[in-house]
Amino acid sequence: MTSVCIWKFISPDREYICAVSDSRITSVSSSSTVHTDCASKLIPLTVKFKTTDSDGCFTITKYQFEFGFAMSGNVDVCFMTHAALSGICSNIGLHGQFDPSLSKIANLASHILEKYTKDYMKNKAGFPKCEISIFGCCPNSERLESYYISNTQGGGGKAYVRRDMNPIFMGDGSETHRNKWNSLVEAGSSPGGNTPIIALEEIISRESRKTVGGATQFVHCDKNGFHILQTEFGAPIVGTQSYLGFDICGQIEPILGAVVAMDTILTKTTT
Repeated sequence: MTSVCIWKFISPDREYICAVSDSRITSVSSSSTVHTDCASKLIPLTVKFKTTDSDGCFTITKYQFEFGFAMSGNVDVCFMTHAALSGICSNIGLHGQFDPSLSKIANLASHILEKYTKDYMKNKAGFPKCEISIFGCCPNSERLESYYISNTQGGGGKAYVRRDMNPIFMGDGSETHRNKWNSLVEAGSSPGGNTPIIALEEIISRESRKTVGGATQFVHCDKNGFHILQTEFGAPIVGTQSYLGFDICGQIEPILGAVVAMDTILTKTTT
């Protein structure tokens, strides 16, 4: 019920880890049953390192960094994994020597995913197939890193971690997405840049898979953190800015009474 792609984009003056996904959630029992076309599958996570105040409470954040969390598969287990990981990562105490590596965060995510997978199976709720990715700039190595974590590669719900796969494709639409990317590259498109986004937009607009649909969500990570980009549609509805299918100017900003501070990427999708 998902198509996610994560890849590295390197130019002479910039380096990113980019990620794109669709926004459709469908029923596990029936791929034709759409629960929503506005789901976020690319989510930020913040690691906060804290020390104690004069009362001995961990209220002082010394420093922090952001990275990305991508998911596909069982929505309950994926979101529970994100929630638990977020709660732990935002409350790390500074005691002694600690290596703030992205690999340790990925190993923790694997442990949490494995716990929820086994709980799910123990309660005879079926097997909750999940794929997640941790990606961003590691504060320890200062390198762009990506980790692929899955509970489907072994028995008993054990979760496995793979490092620095480039690109990473996840979800039941991954093969279709990969093939479309390859065909665009063979036709002369750059293998990096916006090619994975264009490939996914074509899949969505042509309804190539019923479980892949809605809007494209695009993010990238660098040494400054996690950045969400809103999409601006091309003709015939020029100037319509959207995030997960929500109209930024027409719906979100009037409610907030503030400007949504997202950079914009132009898309040719006109849904």
